[in-house]
Amino acid sequence: MRQIFAAFLLAALAAGAAVAAPAPAAAEGSADPALTAVIDRQLAAFAAGDRQAAFAQAAPAIQARFPDPDIFMRMVTTGYGALIGPKATTFLAPEALSGGRVLQPMALIDAEGQGWTAFYTMEPQADGGWKIAGCRLARNPDAGV
Repeated sequence: MRQIFAAFLLAALAAGAAVAAPAPAAAEGSADPALTAVIDRQLAAFAAGDRQAAFAQAAPAIQARFPDPDIFMRMVTTGYGALIGPKATTFLAPEALSGGRVLQPMALIDAEGQGWTAFYTMEPQADGGWKIAGCRLARNPDAGV
């Protein structure tokens, strides 16, 4: 079930409580600013509790699966809490996938100081932009504080 949510995740953020804004992600390696900007917008929206802005970063298939920003945010807060108000983020080198998609990994330290890696599947859009088509979270205990 978590795999399904992960595949449909990320275009969400910010539920209920006000949290501090996430630290800006520092692009490293060959991370593409066009990709990282979408992820940064969603993280900022999660932190600000702006469900609409978070939802807007999601690919059409995710928006169809979670047709309401509130439903989307419930999914995010339930399964992807580490993405809400992280203390630090660092983009890692992306990897090309089939169909023009890109896997954009991001290391992060969550609000509780735990280390994670978020693997974002980024999908190109007809307008030349990018949307988040999924996210998988993996614990990274060596990176915590």
